[in-house]
Amino acid sequence: MLSLVLWWAGISLEAVILLRSLICRSFAKYPYFYTYMTCILMVDLTRYFVYSHNPPAFRDWYWSTEFVSVSIGYGVILEILRQALARYQGAARFGSRIVWASFFVVLAYIAYKFATVTNWSAAATGAELERDLRTVQAFALAAILVLISHYRIELGRNLKGIIVGYGAFIALNVIDFAVQAYADPPVRVVSRHLQTYFFFVPLIVWTATLWSYHPAPTAAPAGELGPDSESFSRWTKGMLRALRDSIPGKLKE
Repeated sequence: MLSLVLWWAGISLEAVILLRSLICRSFAKYPYFYTYMTCILMVDLTRYFVYSHNPPAFRDWYWSTEFVSVSIGYGVILEILRQALARYQGAARFGSRIVWASFFVVLAYIAYKFATVTNWSAAATGAELERDLRTVQAFALAAILVLISHYRIELGRNLKGIIVGYGAFIALNVIDFAVQAYADPPVRVVSRHLQTYFFFVPLIVWTATLWSYHPAPTAAPAGELGPDSESFSRWTKGMLRALRDSIPGKLKE
């Protein structure tokens, strides 16, 4: 009963966030983010339908839709990138390439696993996919935050809320992956139980910060980020190379 209550509480918050986006006409201002929220709401509703009408099929359906949930999370990363660097198109394009490239590196690895591993389960494969994609998202978000901090880009209330909410969600998931890999069994059980509540953190943050539309602060005159952007470019490319090099290492296992 508690699980169902939490389930419907999450669905209700998702619906409220989307309803407020229509009332405040902010859906078009953050299209990638609200498309993500729409997909998440649809995923949760279909999961509830399957759970209610065909419980034995729920496990496989959950992990199938989890791939969708994690993948469309890249839309939030792209929204943050697009909004934060709206006046720096060159840097925004570079960042988008990095995000997409890292995404496809992980997908290539997962495709390899599907093609070469004979005994696999939806749960095990889905968990591995989620871990890798979440880790890439953490790297991408960290790179964007470094850029925002370094160049002191001023953010509006809405975008800050999107960043804080999704950043907290990614951080909690990455911590849980580390706990599941290295902690003692009792700690893993507690962490896995708490994982059910992780998505309430961004939902609460987004409900509060996206309740009304707040235009972004007036930006400085448009231009590129200057000579220091080259060092950021080199740093980000190095991060991508490290991620890419880690994939073949796994394939050798």
